[in-house]
Amino acid sequence: MGRVIVLGSSNLDIVLRTPRLPGPGETVLGQNLLLTPGGKGANQALAAARAGATVSFLGAVGDDDHARLALPLLLEAGVDMRYLKRCREQPTGVALIVVDAAGRNQIVVAPGANGTLTVAEIADYPAEVFLKPGVFVAQLETPLPTVQAGLQRARSAGLRTVLNPTPVRNEIGTRDWLALVDVLVLNEPEAWELTGLTGDLLDEPFANAVTGRLHGAGASALVITLGERGYLLAEGPGRTQHEAALPVHALDTTGAGDVFVGVLAAGLAENLSLSQACQQANRAAALATTRFGAQVSIPTRAEVEGHTW
Repeated sequence: MGRVIVLGSSNLDIVLRTPRLPGPGETVLGQNLLLTPGGKGANQALAAARAGATVSFLGAVGDDDHARLALPLLLEAGVDMRYLKRCREQPTGVALIVVDAAGRNQIVVAPGANGTLTVAEIADYPAEVFLKPGVFVAQLETPLPTVQAGLQRARSAGLRTVLNPTPVRNEIGTRDWLALVDVLVLNEPEAWELTGLTGDLLDEPFANAVTGRLHGAGASALVITLGERGYLLAEGPGRTQHEAALPVHALDTTGAGDVFVGVLAAGLAENLSLSQACQQANRAAALATTRFGAQVSIPTRAEVEGHTW
C-alpha cells in the first residue's frame, strides 16, 4: 500500500442543480440544494484513500459547524488528520456550485481558513510527514508561497511531487515552480493559460507545441485532462499520447478532476508507471461523473475494478 501526502483545501460545497447555467446578470430557478464535503485538497485525499493509499492530509478548517460537515468522509476513509489546522480567525472554506442538466458546473470559492496556511507551518511539520517513499500532492486553493514551500520540502525529502495548478496562476508556468514538479496535472484551459497558446489539444502539432513549452519551462511529465475527450500524457518532449475518455452518462462533473489526481497519486505510490496510474485515474474519474456531488461521488477501488465498461 503506497503513501500519499496531500497539501490542500477543505471546503463545504453548497450545490444547486439548474436546467442550465445562468449567464451574466441572469436568474435561473434551481432545485435539489445539497451541502456536501469538498475542497480540491480534501477531494484528492479522499480519492487516494479510496484507491487504497495510506493518506495524510495537510490543510485548515475553521472552528465551526461547516468543518463538522466537511470532514466525516475523510475520517471514515482513515485519512490521517493529525496535522489538520483548526483556525478560529477564519471560517471553513465554502464553494458555491451550480450544476446544469448536462453535468457541467460553475464554481465560486471563498477560501476562508484555507488561506491561513503559512510557509512557517510547512517548516514546522514533523519529519515523519515527509518520509519517503511517497507521493506529495498539492493544488492552488491555499496560498502560493505555502504550496511552493510544500513542494520544496517534499522534493528535498525525496518524495515524488504532483501539482494540480488550479485555480491557475501565470507564475506557475515558470521554472521556479515547474522544476519542483514531477507530474503536472492540468486541464485544457489551464494549459492554454500557462503557455499563452490557444488551440485544440487533439491537434498533434499544437499539442506538441504546448507540451514542449511546459517541458522547456521545467516540467518533467504532463497529464492534460480533456473532459469527455480523455487526456494527453507527455513524459518528455515529442512523446505526447492521447487516451480516450470512457463511455459514461455524466450526471455531475464536479470533482472528477480531483478524483483523477488522487487516484493517479495512489497509483504512483504503488510504483505503477505514469501511464498505468493514468489509466486507473481515468476509470475512477469517469465513474465519479455518474454520481452527484464531489466527495460523495468518489468510487472505491473495488467499485472501479468491478465496473464493466
